[in-house]
Amino acid sequence: MRKLIPGLPLVLTSVALPASAATLKVSPSAPQPGDVLTLTIYPQAGEKIVAGSMSAFDTPNVKFFARPDGLVRGFVGLPFDRRGGNFPIKARVQIETNGVTVEKVITATVRAKTRHFPEQRIRMGAAMASTMNEKAALRREKLYVQSKMKNTHAGPLWEGNWITPTKGASSSAYGRKRWVNGKWWGQHNGADVKAPNGAPILAANSGRVV
Repeated sequence: MRKLIPGLPLVLTSVALPASAATLKVSPSAPQPGDVLTLTIYPQAGEKIVAGSMSAFDTPNVKFFARPDGLVRGFVGLPFDRRGGNFPIKARVQIETNGVTVEKVITATVRAKTRHFPEQRIRMGAAMASTMNEKAALRREKLYVQSKMKNTHAGPLWEGNWITPTKGASSSAYGRKRWVNGKWWGQHNGADVKAPNGAPILAANSGRVV
């Protein structure tokens, strides 16, 4: 064991390791089931976010987009079949500081309020009900649509505000719960607009047709 020489100060040296103060923030602060969440990663001064990845709710791979101001932003849906409550989420990010890249896990909490969706109970003739209950056909359609949407573009294709595709009154709200002939049918995952035949239909924003 080495002895300390009286009168000489004990000097401790340390090596500075890259540290991160990057934060993950969720907007809106008090969302409801069915809302789209904006996830923003804020780097601290001197940091550069190289990459970010996350799995949240029903989205296995949340896509993040780098912004010109250095922030990184992604969007994810809060499913409408969830109850209100606190949902912890985490993102894995690669952060570059002074030429050194490290991987960190940053966390946030989604504090969701409870949402009550409208309900609809309708009666339908047996012939029409049987046509609408062709589950195999509905599943084929769903899988086909998903196959066209599974590959995300490298950057955002939209710009500015979104618009309603056509003019008209709302005829069926998003998230509406429906029973047909007394049996549970499901929740509406779109928003219907009532318009006459021949009404022009516009793109809600810029994008790419797949």
